Amino acid sequence: MARQKEPSGNEARVLAYLLKAGNYKPTSVEVLHSDVIRDLGLDIPELVRAVRSMSTSGFIRLSSLPQELEASYASQVFDDLDMLDLRYLEDDITESEYISARQAVADQLNMFPRRAEPFSPVEASHLFHEFNMRLGQILTESPQQSRPCEALEGELLAIRKRLLPFRRFVLSRIGAFTSRKEQRPDSPKEKRIRMLILFSQVGMSQLIMAKDVSQDLLEELEILRARHLLGEISQSELEDREKALWNEILKRLPPQLPDQGALAAWARQLTTRLEILKLLRQRGVVSKGFFQTISEDLHEAIALLEPQSSHTS
Repeated sequence: MARQKEPSGNEARVLAYLLKAGNYKPTSVEVLHSDVIRDLGLDIPELVRAVRSMSTSGFIRLSSLPQELEASYASQVFDDLDMLDLRYLEDDITESEYISARQAVADQLNMFPRRAEPFSPVEASHLFHEFNMRLGQILTESPQQSRPCEALEGELLAIRKRLLPFRRFVLSRIGAFTSRKEQRPDSPKEKRIRMLILFSQVGMSQLIMAKDVSQDLLEELEILRARHLLGEISQSELEDREKALWNEILKRLPPQLPDQGALAAWARQLTTRLEILKLLRQRGVVSKGFFQTISEDLHEAIALLEPQSSHTS
């Protein structure tokens, strides 16, 4: 096994403190973080950075942290994730390096499941595109068409339910980040906000509709699902081929950090969707419950986008 780098600076000071603490159990040691902060003259972020570094280097294994340190720990992890995401969106890191590095950082939150991402922005992009495709079908639906609009409503609401934990998570992060007074000097606040807004809308992708660039592949998806309903292909085969098709779709929608123009265009597109949805409700094409749920989502998204899209670059 390769020799680990020796701890230095605050890491070495904290490790020495833990070794001298004296209140050992068979395989662990407990200390009051207030004592460490007082005795070593550290603040909470400094202590957390030292503990994180020692944990990832294998010098210690964390079993728990008090709430105040846990919050700082999670905040630092998401700072690192944001920096990786920004580098990837700006084409400053290869895809393979990005995926492996991001997973290693995200795994640091495994001990705090309630603070971890429901799933990654890359995974979210698949669901967002599926959601937008279903919504587009409903907005162009007419009562005379053979497929009942109720079926599309049910499919879209099911996708929305799967997406909801991720959307709420990103929105909470936007709120937490904008309220912070201190920011990392290497992470411009305005860029990070634009990135998080992107994630809240389409995940790790672009603010354009999949149907605008991948109609042929989306039609293949529809055919696959129809064949599955007819019993021609199994569920596992459907899932494998769906995944392959989505990968091809996302290749046509490479991740890109949106500028203010892209945010403004997306806000206008959502406003148009909302107006069409209102007309469909007036005509009785969509149900009252569906209209209320989706229109509230659209209003929320537009309200989030408009302040950012009005800023100058």
